[in-house]
Amino acid sequence: INTCYYLPYGVEDDKQLPAIVSEPASCFHIGSMDWAPNLEGVQWFLHEVWSEIRHEFPGVILYLAGKNMPASIRAQTNEQLCVVGEVDDVDRFCLEKNIMLVPLLSGAGIRVKLLEAMLLGKTIITTAVGAEGIGLTHEEQVLIADDKDLFRAALHRCFDNPELSKKIGEQARCFVLQHYRRSEIYRLFSDYLTVRLTHA
Repeated sequence: INTCYYLPYGVEDDKQLPAIVSEPASCFHIGSMDWAPNLEGVQWFLHEVWSEIRHEFPGVILYLAGKNMPASIRAQTNEQLCVVGEVDDVDRFCLEKNIMLVPLLSGAGIRVKLLEAMLLGKTIITTAVGAEGIGLTHEEQVLIADDKDLFRAALHRCFDNPELSKKIGEQARCFVLQHYRRSEIYRLFSDYLTVRLTHA
């Protein structure tokens, strides 16, 4: 009888990370911009959210990183919007910044960058689509915002209450280590194969 075994994406929990203090007044998005949902989400955020609320955060800088950054987004660079493009060290880039934004409006599949940022203890604001399939709980491991007003409120909460933001990031790290640790996933799969072969 053919059977299927669900093997989720696993994070590397044994990486040696540099001790970096993040820039408090910052938020960021990182993702390949040749993937249509990333481009759609970033364009929506810039036009519908950031264009209005950046005036409420005059000291905050938004960083956009990812390969194949379109010229239309690069052209919007200003004192509060830094378009980085592709980065050599993703972990270092994420650690240097504060709040991660994942404004996905469509798309399917596991959000690898989101899980990896959770491992780094990043506080993440995303949509229900962005958090889909991971098992996250709003206001525990993530802040979910599905429209511009909710995104605005979530950003205010993070910047006005750094301790709350830090707590959510810490809980995100604990969650991903509990459910998406690569070594544990492999161990469970190995145990499964052993049982299958024993009873073959």
